[in-house]
Amino acid sequence: MRNFVGYAENENFKVGCTGQTTYVYDKDGNELARFKKDILYGYRPMFRPNSNIVVVKSTMDRIAVYNLDTLTLVKKFRFVPNGEEGAQDHGMCFSKEGELFYNIENRVGVQTCLAIYNTENFELIKRIFENNEKQSLQYIECDEERGNIYILGYMRDDEGIYHQPFVAQFKDDKIINRTDISHDEYKYLHGYKRLEGYGFTKNAKEWSSLKYHGYDLTDIEKKKIRLADYIK
Repeated sequence: MRNFVGYAENENFKVGCTGQTTYVYDKDGNELARFKKDILYGYRPMFRPNSNIVVVKSTMDRIAVYNLDTLTLVKKFRFVPNGEEGAQDHGMCFSKEGELFYNIENRVGVQTCLAIYNTENFELIKRIFENNEKQSLQYIECDEERGNIYILGYMRDDEGIYHQPFVAQFKDDKIINRTDISHDEYKYLHGYKRLEGYGFTKNAKEWSSLKYHGYDLTDIEKKKIRLADYIK
């Protein structure tokens, strides 16, 4: 198999992304399809739980949705309105049963919001925190055991500068159980979750911020670090 930037797999398929092309393989590594230029800079694939639906997120505010049972593109869309361009390197996740898709979206400047989509047709349900200029959301994940949603982010000071990092639970459209963490913890968690989103590929490790901060990335994927573990 190729040396991908982003990679994901489930019990039936393996998916690798190069930025311009999404490659699909069966569980034995036989190539089944190539989806070329549906979206540019599409590096991060993620499977919807209990299905063969895979989402590929671009750093240029596009998402492509593929059905691997039929090897077809079922939808692609832009999730940031015209005039609000920004690097879309933030996290995404599905709910435990896969009925909802959560996407952290970079808005005007450095503002972020949380968008929630239904996964029947990937239509937008709502966006939350659009006007919160002090709160920056970075990564989001679903606890596989309980189905709780957790977020890694930070607060800005009155001048809009990075100030206090935190981990929190997202429930009923609100941030709850917010736990402040140290700057070193944030730096490591941010780097780890970024690598996790890319499937811990060799390419992702090569360009990881953790590597440049001197962290040993050998077998880092075996650590299984969860945001929930930081909630007090």
